[in-house]
Amino acid sequence: MGKGIDPERVERHLRTLIKGELRFDELTRVIYSTAGCLYKIKPLGVVFPRDTEDVIRLVEYAYDQGISVTARGAGSSLAGQVLNDGLIVDLSKHMNRILEIDPEGGYAVVQPGVVQDRLQEALNEHGKFYPPDPSSSAYSTLGGAIANNASGARSIKYGTTKDYVLELELVLSNGELIRTKPVPVELIPDEFPGRPGTLEEEIYAGLKRIAIENKELIERYRPRTKSSSGYNLFDLIKDGIFDLAKLITGSEGTLAIVTEAKLRIADKPAFRAVGLAHFDDVSKAGEAVPKLLEMNPSAIDVMDGLVIDLVRGRERALDRFLPEGIEMSYLIEFDGQDREEVF
Repeated sequence: MGKGIDPERVERHLRTLIKGELRFDELTRVIYSTAGCLYKIKPLGVVFPRDTEDVIRLVEYAYDQGISVTARGAGSSLAGQVLNDGLIVDLSKHMNRILEIDPEGGYAVVQPGVVQDRLQEALNEHGKFYPPDPSSSAYSTLGGAIANNASGARSIKYGTTKDYVLELELVLSNGELIRTKPVPVELIPDEFPGRPGTLEEEIYAGLKRIAIENKELIERYRPRTKSSSGYNLFDLIKDGIFDLAKLITGSEGTLAIVTEAKLRIADKPAFRAVGLAHFDDVSKAGEAVPKLLEMNPSAIDVMDGLVIDLVRGRERALDRFLPEGIEMSYLIEFDGQDREEVF
């Protein structure tokens, strides 16, 4: 936050600009000074926008005044990503609607404050599901999931959030509203479909230049497994298609504020089965992983010897499934539409 910022003046001006609530009282600032982390930074104030127009006006004002803005969902992040000494934008209170579900088209359109489990419940009625399944899905928002590229136990089969983001509606740092869509890279910038002379056009042209000029360097450092470090330049251009949504997903809210998302959905598996594999040696358990992955499991959960002993001591009925001498066990899940394939 810039020095010399008068909180009362900011609150007074914002009340003339947006329809949503403003909270600049000490209690709210203390509450929003932390999250699911150990860090603590007291914000200037908290804004609860009612719609995208509120977000635009807020960001335009903050841009003009030199005030930092941070979007917040459920506040479940562990590394302080939602903390800021400027303005916190809580998108979970009002911008939490499921706008559209198209089972035939295979997508859903949501606002950033939608809790993931609520989307899953709505999709169940159509025989569909949204594959990324972070452990916090009962309370975390989809805006937060997009911000940190949430995955979950089933990511080994279904991938992460970035694999399901089709389009994003974004408010850029200057308040400009854009919608991302995959576009042939050769159209940028000369035949760029966006508005000429805008920040959007500047971003697309600049990112294209960075991606092409550093192609070999980017590919050299492509992560082999899910990575939460840095920006996802690796998938920005793929097969001649430029997709800004790939870069925004996982950027922790540092590049833009998501106000709407079009997400790919899938057919809900008709069958699910779980197997249990025991190992008397940790090294043997490690050696088994590549072979297990070849079987295309939907999830693998690990239990070490300590956990197994605790379970055995508390639930005697499970003794027959957990023999003595186990150093590590895998719970292996398979799912699919074909019963014979799963079982």
